[in-house]
Amino acid sequence: MLADDYGNLWGLIVNENQNPLQDVRISIFMTEEDFEKTLLSDTSGLYMICGLPLGCYKIRFEAQGYKSHIQERVFLEPSQSLYLKVILSSKEKKDKSSSKVLLLDYSNSLHQTILDKFQIQESPSAHNVWALVENQDLSATTNRIDVGGLWGSIPALFSSRGGSSWTQNIYLLNGMDVTDPYWTGMPLFFPDFNTLHYTQLINAGHPSSALSPGAYFNLLTQEGTGQYHGGISAFYIHKKFQSSNISPALENEGIFDSHSFNYSMDSNFYFSGPLIPEKLFLFTSVSTFHLSRDLADFEQEDKASVYSGLLSLKYRYSESTLRFLWTGQIITYPTFGAERYIPFSTTSERRDYYNVFQAIWHSRIQDNHFIKAGLCFVHGNIRSGFQEGISRQHGLEILRNIPSGTAPLANRDTRNSLTFLIKGESLIPYFLRASHRFQYGFQLQHWFSSSQKEITENLHLRFFEGESLEIVKYNTPVHHRESSINLNLFAQDSLTFSNFISFYFGIHLASSHGWIPSQNPDPSFGEDFSRGKSKINWFNVSPRFGLIFPLSKAKTSAFKISVARYYFTLPLYLLTYGNSNALGGLVYTWNDLNNDKQYQEGEASTLIRREGPFFSKIDPSLKRPHTDELTISFTCTFGSNWHLSLSGFLRKSRNLIETINTGVPFSAFEPMEFFDIGDDRIPDSHDDLSFTIYNQKEETLGQDLFLLTNPDSEKRKSRYEGLDLTLIKKYSSKFTFFLSFTATTAVGTTSPGNTEWENDDGVIGSLYDNPNTLINTKGRMRFDRAYTGRIGINFLALFGIRIGCIVKYYDGQPFARKIIVSGMNQGPFYIQAHRRGVSRYEYNRTVDIRLEKTLNFGKTKMRIILDGFNIINRGLATEENEWTGPEYPLRFATEIQSPRVFRLGLVYEF
Repeated sequence: MLADDYGNLWGLIVNENQNPLQDVRISIFMTEEDFEKTLLSDTSGLYMICGLPLGCYKIRFEAQGYKSHIQERVFLEPSQSLYLKVILSSKEKKDKSSSKVLLLDYSNSLHQTILDKFQIQESPSAHNVWALVENQDLSATTNRIDVGGLWGSIPALFSSRGGSSWTQNIYLLNGMDVTDPYWTGMPLFFPDFNTLHYTQLINAGHPSSALSPGAYFNLLTQEGTGQYHGGISAFYIHKKFQSSNISPALENEGIFDSHSFNYSMDSNFYFSGPLIPEKLFLFTSVSTFHLSRDLADFEQEDKASVYSGLLSLKYRYSESTLRFLWTGQIITYPTFGAERYIPFSTTSERRDYYNVFQAIWHSRIQDNHFIKAGLCFVHGNIRSGFQEGISRQHGLEILRNIPSGTAPLANRDTRNSLTFLIKGESLIPYFLRASHRFQYGFQLQHWFSSSQKEITENLHLRFFEGESLEIVKYNTPVHHRESSINLNLFAQDSLTFSNFISFYFGIHLASSHGWIPSQNPDPSFGEDFSRGKSKINWFNVSPRFGLIFPLSKAKTSAFKISVARYYFTLPLYLLTYGNSNALGGLVYTWNDLNNDKQYQEGEASTLIRREGPFFSKIDPSLKRPHTDELTISFTCTFGSNWHLSLSGFLRKSRNLIETINTGVPFSAFEPMEFFDIGDDRIPDSHDDLSFTIYNQKEETLGQDLFLLTNPDSEKRKSRYEGLDLTLIKKYSSKFTFFLSFTATTAVGTTSPGNTEWENDDGVIGSLYDNPNTLINTKGRMRFDRAYTGRIGINFLALFGIRIGCIVKYYDGQPFARKIIVSGMNQGPFYIQAHRRGVSRYEYNRTVDIRLEKTLNFGKTKMRIILDGFNIINRGLATEENEWTGPEYPLRFATEIQSPRVFRLGLVYEF
């Protein structure tokens, strides 16, 4: 909704005496799109045009009695309003006419990364959009180090600013929302890397059309062109193309192998051209991706396949364009969930089906007024089942999370998203002594989710240190559904005065209504509590303000400041906490009479706990979380398309959502002293620690009831402070460059644990469920990498060989040492020995390169490509031992980066 798939052009035309020229003929050409537009300047010499397709333009200026002027290579990016001043010289003068493109956009304070087709396809990158985020985005951090696309079949999670929850990321396809409605922060389709024209990832300074504080990741696909062309490509990795990065030091730590490729094959065919010249244009693409991983300490081959297609039809008439698009994917994961030390039997056989349908109408009502209307339907089916022939009950070694038996569950999920969008933009000259860029819009969205779950024998087994501990009896099969309607209205006006001092103000009205559709209640468990009305209703007002003023006479440098309040989106999974058909489990102590590590009837003993959203309800006064943001930046342009910026960010998030255990309140626990003798396991030594922990009273066991609410909302706040330095040079086939450096401090109170499913303020976890979950749980958050840096370069060298290189550095992920506590009435658990951020995993660094040679054969060409990933072959830790003991201070790795690997590619274009 925020991001645009078009741009604007405006400017001033004067003579050599700086007097405005009226009725200058302005002809705008873009050869690639077969696009041409003509307009005239007004009485004040101004010209304005909205809704131009993105790309490279040639612009001709002609006036009677004046020398004409042509401005070549004017690049228009998504959401950009580009200013171009032209001085036309009289034919009687010797001076030539001239022009100057103002590369700074004074109408907004967007902080974003835009990649064009050249940067996407000519960089050493795995062929998935998350590799682009990991390696080329200027500020985001991902939850993995993906060498060569080893994990390319699985969507990555990322934080746009190191402190923003991954759950608040919004995915857009051609400017329309395609986010998974159940788990927001993920897309409800699998983006096809080969079809991309631009990617735009906006991370801060959002205008009023945006509501969420997360990233707005806009994927703009290629369109049909005025000339026929196409291509076929194939890329291949084999296990012989990779090295080993296992050092003697890693072997001493117990790491004898790293995850690597057996093979990877991806191919693509695309074709583009006119079906009816100047009227109807076609773009179509078919891609396949086959991957086989050799996972360390996993007994089977881990495979995945992705089949993707896209069809785009664009019909152009007068000042309007109508575009229809379909894209769909089939993804197979025969061993979904495979990891180090995970038995094959506990993986799932999974298959995903996705379809996206879009109809988008663009119309230029006047040269300075543009409107877009779109309808987008996204449908996803996710199916996972148990491995054939596996019948043993699912077991789990708690705390260390090592499974056994069959997969934990099988599921059949259906998710739908239907979006209707109207968005307009008008450029208004000299009203109230300023030029205005007025944007407005309306979005209506319906989300729906249906989920069916089944657990083998309705039973999970739990073990502690290899011994039988608990059994969990579930209520499957369950079938729960959730639905919501989101209505958004927004408007923003950006005023630019003649001296280019600018300010903007905007407002966003957001209404979200979530409910549970009619369904038969689950009779498996008798309910001893009332859920009330299981719905969520939010209405919020989100304001924006920004100020921009130039720092140089040439307007090539500026100071920008913006303030905003953003509100979290409403993911449908929140509604499961009020759903009588949701998954629930009764936890009993387990008396394994025959010690066979399998449960037989009669071995369940005392009910000690109730788990799952079935035993929950929603606070009728639940508030929508919000984030307040302040951004300050200095930005300048120089030379030929060089951009430099230094930016500071401050964010605070409040009204964060969690569950509290109203059935077993904190008063149901008795405090007691707990002494930890530290990693050296020697009492009365330097690393001893003392804690107050809490033992649940026996008479309250098994009475758990949860309330989804905003606990401790006055005190619980997440705070983010960041500094970004970027230097960019692009839009040259001979040399492109980018450099980014980020410094981050992101502090919040989140659930115990170190993963993105625990240490994230947008994820519902165990925080506040009992007083032990609050011990040392305020600290640095999961995506706070402290310092990150990226350098990328691409240039044409001798003999026509193109060389590309990307160097990436991530500081280590923050984590906390875990201390196991046993002997309590409620069973074993762990507490955090210190706040997260006191310790960090090892830093990560990769160097990726590309060598490319292009061979021309008349109107066709062939590109021969060699990519190398993790060229320095470092085996740096991505996870480390978290458990108290003698190994902890040694910082032993439990997972590492994948080794150096090379990829061969061949691209034929006609």
